[in-house]
Amino acid sequence: MQSLRTDGSQREDDDDALYKRVLKDVCFLYHELADYRHIMGDLDYANDYSIHYWELLNRVDTGRVDDRFIRGGILILMLAMLQDVFDGSGDSISKHRAAATKALAEFIPEDKDMLRLGDAVAHGLQLLAESRIGDDRFNSDVCWAYQAFVRKYFVDASLEG
Repeated sequence: MQSLRTDGSQREDDDDALYKRVLKDVCFLYHELADYRHIMGDLDYANDYSIHYWELLNRVDTGRVDDRFIRGGILILMLAMLQDVFDGSGDSISKHRAAATKALAEFIPEDKDMLRLGDAVAHGLQLLAESRIGDDRFNSDVCWAYQAFVRKYFVDASLEG
């Protein structure tokens, strides 16, 4: 199992803490997006989502039950960051576009929904690279992603409870 840490730390307890933080951040993201009933971009990236999640996209392959959930959440967060640029409310991803694109190019989806989600982010990053705003495809992908990931999270939680 590779380390989640990108800073050279190999301590297992550091990995556990980072894993738990990213899991918590994804849950917080989904709850925050649920308040708006869509993937919107105007989030507090400096304080609430301050780590470079795309660096972890391909490292969250630990064999734990929440790996797919976290990887999906990272991609949803990337869609929100792209939406932030496209709707004009901010820009916290442009300076990281190359790193995010590289991570996405190395991403191996585990199923068709993750493939489609990765493709949606790739399309958004391409629009960003071309200095274009979200198009009909991007907007459609964002709507689908909300239903397939964020809304599903709450439906699944209600079925468990």
